[in-house]
Formats: sequence, structure tokens, C-alpha cells
Amino acid sequence: MDVPDKLTLKGKRVLIAQSAERSVNRPSALKTAGAEVIDFPAIIICEPDSWAEFDTITERRDFDFIVFTSANAVNKTAERLVKTNSQIDFTKCKVVAIGKKTAGACKKENISVDIIPQEFSAAGILESVKNYNVQGAVFFIPRSAIARNELVLGLEQQGAKVLTADVYNTKAPSPDIAKPYTDIIATSGFDVAAFTSPSAFSNFVSLMQVSDSAAYFRGKIIAAIGKTTAAAIEETGVKVNILPAEQTMDGLETAIIKYMEHLIG
Repeated sequence: MDVPDKLTLKGKRVLIAQSAERSVNRPSALKTAGAEVIDFPAIIICEPDSWAEFDTITERRDFDFIVFTSANAVNKTAERLVKTNSQIDFTKCKVVAIGKKTAGACKKENISVDIIPQEFSAAGILESVKNYNVQGAVFFIPRSAIARNELVLGLEQQGAKVLTADVYNTKAPSPDIAKPYTDIIATSGFDVAAFTSPSAFSNFVSLMQVSDSAAYFRGKIIAAIGKTTAAAIEETGVKVNILPAEQTMDGLETAIIKYMEHLIG
């Protein structure tokens, strides 16, 4: 993480809507730059509706690649394997981790990562596996219950067979849990709003009881962690000002700081 050498964001309020788990004790370049950061818990990670698909796939263990698209996917996979006293021999398949945080979660679970795409997205994964013969290969993707199918469709177009299993779900926090944060925002507002997923944006809008997103965010600086999130935001008529080259929290914070430094001059 790039560390700012001056308080360029002093007096600025930056809202970051993300999962409650990710906001705990998180190092922040924004705070180092002098910003007041509001870590808004827009998403709560919860159990999937069923583990049946995951248990069946991991019992068979007949896949050539396993793709982790988030640290949550790594953590929930590891937790389930321990709970069911099961094992995956990760040395017998290629492990793909999307991004440094996900790769770091793999390392903590003693899972060796073979592939980290240059671009932390579905498109990046599809590009990175082109170096391998994936025709007829079996990919296993433990994922969120609300994951999009872009990656699955792309792999199938390359001739792969894709197995997926939900290992976690997401939901919005209750209004009572969110109330301390919604009260602060309603009273004091914010200068920059950053969103880490389409769900983080939609849950924030719902919890703040926003009826017209375009009007509510008018005059505010909006950041999105990636193209998918940006597209979901802009579908509501809200312009996204900041889109980091690196689709990570560090990349998002660095992009916000650079944008604000340029704006302030």
C-alpha cells in the first residue's frame, strides 16, 4: 500500500461501503492522508443455503483447476473442509487466485497458488488460463451465491467444463445494525463514496432510503473497485469518477488519494 507523505485529504470525509468483516482493523492509506473514513458495513457474509453441491464436488475431487475469486471463498472453503473432515490435494490441480488479498488468504491456509491474473477480474482469469490447455479441463469455482456467470461462460467458451458451488451468501445488515452509520451520514454527509461491489452499492442505497440515486449522489465523488461495480452504479444514473487500475482495496484507496490530490491541486 502506498503511504501518503502529507495530509492531502485533511477535512475530507470518505465513505467506504463494503463487507462488515473487511472493515475491521483495516490499514488505511486514506486515514494516513488525513481523511475521515466511514467504514459502512453494507454487506454481511453468511452461510449458503446448502453445502450439498460443494460436498459432492470436493468428495469426488475430479477437477484440474480450482478458482478462488475472493478471500471469502478461500476462507469458507477451508472452514467447510475442516468441518466435514475432508481434504483437497491442491498439488494435484492448478490453483487460481484473483488478486493479492485472495492469494494471501490461500497462503494462510497453506494453499500454493499457481496463477494470479494481471487483471483482478473475470476477464483477467480468462486471459491468464489461455497459457494452459483448458480444452476438456474441469474447473471448480467455490463462490458467492450471487456471483455473476461471466467467468463460467468464458471458460465454457474456451472448451472447459465448469463446476460451481456456493460457499457463502451475502445480505444487507439490519437497519438497527446500520443505524449508527446511517445517522452519521445523514447528519454530516460525505465528500467521496467508494463501493466495493454492486451489492454494497444497492444495500447502501436501500439502508439510506434513497429514492433517487442520481439526485442523492449529485456533487459527490464516486469510486468503484472495478468495472462490474461501476457499471451497476452507472445504471442508476450515478457517474463513477474513480476506477482503480488495481481492483483491490489498496488500489481503490490509492486511486482516491491521487484523484483528490489532482482535484485539490
